[in-house]
Amino acid sequence: MGAGIFIKSYIDSKNRSQVELKVRIRGNNYSKALFKINVKDWDSKLTRVKNTSPLSVKLNKELSEMKELMYSSVELHQAGVYGFDELTRRLNGGSSSLDMESFAKDVFTYLKPVSYHNILNALSTWRKTLGVDTLLLTDVNYSNNMAVINKLKQTHTPSTVNSYLGYVKSTYNEAAARGLVSQRFITNKRYRQKVKATVNTFVTSENFRDAIAKVNTIYEWQAMSLYLLSFSLRGLYALDLAKLYKNVKENESDSEAARYFQHSRSKTDTLMLIKYSLSPIEAIISTLQLSFTHTHKAPDFRSSMRLFPYDESDFTKHRYFWTTYSINIKRLLGHSFRVARRSFETFAVLLDTSLPIRTLLLGHTPVGIKKYYVMTEAEEMRQRVDEAHYKILQEFRVKELWQQLEDIYYTKIKPEDIDERGTVYIESQ
Repeated sequence: MGAGIFIKSYIDSKNRSQVELKVRIRGNNYSKALFKINVKDWDSKLTRVKNTSPLSVKLNKELSEMKELMYSSVELHQAGVYGFDELTRRLNGGSSSLDMESFAKDVFTYLKPVSYHNILNALSTWRKTLGVDTLLLTDVNYSNNMAVINKLKQTHTPSTVNSYLGYVKSTYNEAAARGLVSQRFITNKRYRQKVKATVNTFVTSENFRDAIAKVNTIYEWQAMSLYLLSFSLRGLYALDLAKLYKNVKENESDSEAARYFQHSRSKTDTLMLIKYSLSPIEAIISTLQLSFTHTHKAPDFRSSMRLFPYDESDFTKHRYFWTTYSINIKRLLGHSFRVARRSFETFAVLLDTSLPIRTLLLGHTPVGIKKYYVMTEAEEMRQRVDEAHYKILQEFRVKELWQQLEDIYYTKIKPEDIDERGTVYIESQ
């Protein structure tokens, strides 16, 4: 491993030779031509231009800046902040400014895919709104931040603007922690957008029944069925549903026994033991699997619990797949899929479910005094959670609502009516 500034042995007709910067690290080589200088004016021992040259002041200043950049870049590479490509990009630009998107891609790989892509999306939006090709650390300043925020708030909600700002701040502070900038992100109260207080709402069985009456396409039917499945599985999010087939199961092949799977929540990694043999959960899953063979040409996954024909670790495909259903459920029900979790907990509260049981039902991470709400008999705890789960499904009338959706699928949807784009319209209810 080495880095330095050297003069080439070749001398041209004007008695000049090329001064170069060279870096060699683990088989990777980089060189950059700096300038040509008369051989007699070059001090090889001090790697500088002798004072006898009329260009000594100008060239030595450039050399000093380049040496500082070279050594700091190599140190950052050794520390794992930069890959070799980023090191060469930095040396080619002759600038100590850092591309924030490239930096984020390198240092935030340990995050969950959702968080990782949220950061990259925020930085990309910030860069495009600012109108620059590359978002540098030096671009994050008061005047630029206010310019971006004033533009974003014309098209985005206050909470979204605040979220983007938070991701930019996190990236900048990570760079500060690694010594790339001298100070942390400077917060200004004018940055923060005021978010109007919202009333927490939940979906009732009557709301859901009204939405069923609006179903006219198979995609709307799938959206409603996915919401009902999310609710029935105690408020699992989209990514959790995509990973169902990976869960460890109990009594999977025993139709007479209670069947469970152990699930790790995608958001918090909290473990949940869920009884999926409660009716009509398995019927919802198998019918959805069948419907995806028509709309997405998916394999028939009914021998497993796999729902979707894509790799859930591919966040881009996951987000693209769910966009259609997110739009449909919002239009039909007036709420997003995430409200299924809030609605499930609301019914738990209305049924006077105790706090420790609700913690297990929802897969909340125990904090504070909740840590001590642990029963010594695991089997008794499982029974209480299952009982609460069953009561909530009854209270929401999941069986009745699923019967309505199931009737639509088997009486209104015909595979031969599905066109090349997977679209089929259902007769109005």
